[in-house]
This record gives sequence, structure tokens and C-alpha cells, in this order.
Amino acid sequence: MNRQSIWQRALGSSFDGLPRELRYFHALQGQHVLSGAAEVRASESAPARWLARCVGTPRRSGLRTFRFTLHAAANGETWDRDFQDHRMTSRLAVRQGQIIETMGPVRLTFDLRADASGLAVRLVAMRVIGLPWPRCMCPAVMAREQPGPIGNTPQLHFEIRARLPLLGEFIHYRGHLDLPMGAP
Repeated sequence: MNRQSIWQRALGSSFDGLPRELRYFHALQGQHVLSGAAEVRASESAPARWLARCVGTPRRSGLRTFRFTLHAAANGETWDRDFQDHRMTSRLAVRQGQIIETMGPVRLTFDLRADASGLAVRLVAMRVIGLPWPRCMCPAVMAREQPGPIGNTPQLHFEIRARLPLLGEFIHYRGHLDLPMGAP
């Protein structure tokens, strides 16, 4: 059985070049509950709010405490993001060096870029109810993770942004997760 995480398998030798906080987080196995804070900026447009409802992203803006539950196994991960007033769950897997994230009827395929400053994730394909979504209608999704210790607490900082053609940004959230004190 492969004991590497999906992130280790997707990134290959590039995984070792990540900052230690990101290596720690993306090598976790089993169930872990992490806390932090997130600032959410939701869309004002009705069509973008409808899409947010379909894929499960938060629909109200604001700063809030953030709880992240990870269920990680060799065959995939489940991410449960609790924004206090909204919960967003997705399933992640690896295929051919890419991360595949499923949220409800939507399946997203991401390319990864890792370096000493952090991890960048970019949407390259999307399927809705199993059918390929036209590339010209795909949202531009960019995510970035980097270390950010504040005081003695190691942290993982994140920023996720999604923009739709013609409709503009439909979700943008950023924040941090506090890593356990035993983490790097």
C-alpha cells in the first residue's frame, strides 16, 4: 500500500522543496481538526450566488473563525471547511500529477506548482454532472498556500479566488490554519 499522501504523489520530488509547514500539512494521514480564521468575500451578483450555492462555497462575506477537518488516506482526502455559518465539503484525489476535487456535481482538475515560497494551484479543467464544461466558460480558480508563523504558532496561510467569465469574482477567501505545536 502506498503511504504517501495524494500531494506527495502529485508533486513528486517538488514536494520536498515546499516550506516545512506545507510539507507537514500535506503529508498528514488520518483525521485532523485544525482551527484558524478566514475572511470571505462573496459575490454580489445573483448568477454567481446561484453557482456558489451549487458548488457549496460560502455566500456571505465577513471575517470568521474557521475550522478545517481533514480525513486523509492514501486513496484520497476529504476536506470539510466550516466557516461558522456555512460548511463546504469536497473530496480530493490524485490522477496523473494533478489534483482532482469534487464538490457536489462539479469536478475540478488542478495543476500544481511548488517552490520554497509555497504552493500554487490552478484550475485547468472542469466537469459538471460528468460532462466536460466548455473551457471558455470555466472559472479562473487560483489558490495559494504559504507558511506564516505568528509568534510561536506555526501556520499555513491560504488564499482562494474564483472568477467567472462575464460575471466576475464569485468567491474569494483567505486566512490561516494554526498547525499543532509539534508541527515544524
